[in-house]
Amino acid sequence: MKNICIQFFLILLTIFTFSCNGEDGVDGVDGLDGLDGVNSSENGQAILVFSGDITNEDAATIVQENAGKNTHTLLIKGTTNLTTIDLSTLTNLAVLKIRGNEKLLNFTMSNLESIADSIQIVSNPMLESISFPNLTSTLGDFYVSKNEALRLVDLSNLSIIEDLSFSDHLSLESINLPLLETSFGEVSILNNSNLKALDLDALVTTNSIRIYRNSSLTATSFSNLKKSNRIIISQNEALLSFNFDGLEQLGFELTISSNIELTTLSFPLLNSIGNEENAVFSISNNQIVSDVSFPSLEVIGDNSSRRITIGSGGANLQTINFNRLATIYDFTIRSGTTLTNIDLSSLKEFNSLSFPRLSAGTIDSLTNHLIKITPALTGKLISFQGTVSAEALTIIETLRSNGNTIHIRN
Repeated sequence: MKNICIQFFLILLTIFTFSCNGEDGVDGVDGLDGLDGVNSSENGQAILVFSGDITNEDAATIVQENAGKNTHTLLIKGTTNLTTIDLSTLTNLAVLKIRGNEKLLNFTMSNLESIADSIQIVSNPMLESISFPNLTSTLGDFYVSKNEALRLVDLSNLSIIEDLSFSDHLSLESINLPLLETSFGEVSILNNSNLKALDLDALVTTNSIRIYRNSSLTATSFSNLKKSNRIIISQNEALLSFNFDGLEQLGFELTISSNIELTTLSFPLLNSIGNEENAVFSISNNQIVSDVSFPSLEVIGDNSSRRITIGSGGANLQTINFNRLATIYDFTIRSGTTLTNIDLSSLKEFNSLSFPRLSAGTIDSLTNHLIKITPALTGKLISFQGTVSAEALTIIETLRSNGNTIHIRN
């Protein structure tokens, strides 16, 4: 709510800035009053629209005669002949929409510094690049979608944004966001089939991240991200690695699924997921992941929402590290291989544990830890597969006599 109020105030402030210069002016001419009390042509029309069969020459004339400091809304929609347009005279806008322009190859907005509300760049089939080299902030949506020829995006000075979305591009190779620190909403990168790398290392906070169905993406990095509510990384079939090494807190959800080339999954500083009402922790169908590591994780949700589900979907999973996790409701691992190491050395309270085949050494280590928990465990459900040593079998019988149910599958 606080961010919404701040955004609304800044939009009003921006429009007020466009409309007033603090000086009394004179009436405009041709029956129109200037927006600040002087001739409108000197300071620009509030809304500029380019559409239909407008030509480059027509557009240049309109910009020269009507663009200015009072211009707050710019619409380039449904043009059939426009191939290029220079809007470098504009420094601040409230709304920018560039949609459905058949032949638009490029536009120039080299001096644009801020957008008070939203940017939409959608369905421009010949647009090859997007560049806002001096844009520092936008307090609404930045939405870019279905530009078939788009290859490069330069947002080299952008630092603050509400929502950022790039989706459904066939040719997009690069998104340059080296200074983006804050997203009040969601960062969404969806279905960009030629995007190979995504670097958002400057990002410190965002409400949500979705990286989904980018079939050529091999690496993505958010190394300085400290806090978010949701992270979803799913169906990126070439993804080899990601970096969330600075992440400390997730407010609701972590889902990592169906990234079939991902080998290691690590969140070294993440200490909490979820809240008192809910938490989602799901790792599934990452077929060749061998190591899953959460060495700092202490808290997941509350009560029955404290569930961890890890399903590799393959036969490579070897090690699981949750060495600081003390309380969980259900902990489930599904894998087609033998786990050689499960570190749950701080675990004290749980409802059920369900594991695949474990090595003899892992069974020994797990049962030795469980029997040492005080007060003694009772009423718990524990299930795993593997060959049990005589020492482990003695411990298991003691656990059973304390009222726990233990299933050993062969």
